[in-house]
Amino acid sequence: MTIECAVVGGGIIGLAVGEELARSGHEVVVYERDRVGETCAAAVAAGMLAPAAEVDTTPPATTALALESHRLYPEWVARLESLTGLPTGFDRSGTVVVALDADDLRELVHLEEAQRRVGFETRRLSREEARALQPSLGPAVVGGLLLSHDWQVDPRRLLTVLVGALRRSGGRLEEGRAVERIDWGDGCWRVRFRDGEAVAARRVVVAAGAWTRHVPLPGIPPFPIRPVRGTVLRLGASLESTYVVRTPRVYVVPRAHGETVVGATAEERGWAREALAGGVFELLKESRRALPCIDEMPLAEVATGFRPAIRDGVPLIGPVDDAATLLVAAGHYRKGVELAPITAALVRAAVEGGEHPLAPTVDPRRFGRG
Repeated sequence: MTIECAVVGGGIIGLAVGEELARSGHEVVVYERDRVGETCAAAVAAGMLAPAAEVDTTPPATTALALESHRLYPEWVARLESLTGLPTGFDRSGTVVVALDADDLRELVHLEEAQRRVGFETRRLSREEARALQPSLGPAVVGGLLLSHDWQVDPRRLLTVLVGALRRSGGRLEEGRAVERIDWGDGCWRVRFRDGEAVAARRVVVAAGAWTRHVPLPGIPPFPIRPVRGTVLRLGASLESTYVVRTPRVYVVPRAHGETVVGATAEERGWAREALAGGVFELLKESRRALPCIDEMPLAEVATGFRPAIRDGVPLIGPVDDAATLLVAAGHYRKGVELAPITAALVRAAVEGGEHPLAPTVDPRRFGRG
């Protein structure tokens, strides 16, 4: 038997793509190497939807993707929650970028200028205004910037919701299915698993995150994707409001259900998973400068994950062959959760023969493949 579409990877991107195709009437099976949420980057991610806060460190093409994905997000989340009856933790309170000294204030000026160049609305905040929005802020805060359009979602809850939505839309999920290689023969793709089994598929989407370059594709050199390890802390209490707090050195994401996420390190250490004491210390030190209440919060979890970093900072989304039977959706680095809706839309357009205006900027063949 030959299935229509196999999606390799059951993280946020793979599940979003699978759900989008399934609800459009395509036969889809998503194959995840572990169990959903065990090793994917989204299970560790803080879930910030932050096109404004990161505009000065993001390539323009990726910012364009983030803006379109941001536009899609409220309706996308509402549809998923309605379909499954489950919450995603989507919160539109906003983000407060705070300054703790004169150097930070100068950085805020540069950030505000970068945001205005691309049309973001921002508002400068006094110390008192910042603390009115997030009362947990401490006396060290000297000013801030309100980013009302930078939101958050809970990636762990979103994973659960996407699994439910995939199944309700008619798609399937198979966990514990590590892919050894993908071959072409007899007019279809053969997805071969490490346990020796194989499935035939007319179309394959590779969405394996940082592991994408380790999925051998016939005649195609590995894509320039590498793992960048990130460590985050989960604290067993929340702040006084759900406004996200950012400083130039750390971000703090309060959840409504009594959790606070502090992140994140960016470490070029290959596949080493162990968190380093120095990284944990820096996260705690910098977060408590802005939020002294963190001292009294239980340290519930130290989590590490691998972001799929790519050489030019722009994701790979689309076909690698002329017939659009082999596609890739990877290289999202820090923005996989944020770019999930637009990635799903781009893959669906490619599968169905449509032309999305953003497709040329994320063409996987820009590295000389295909």
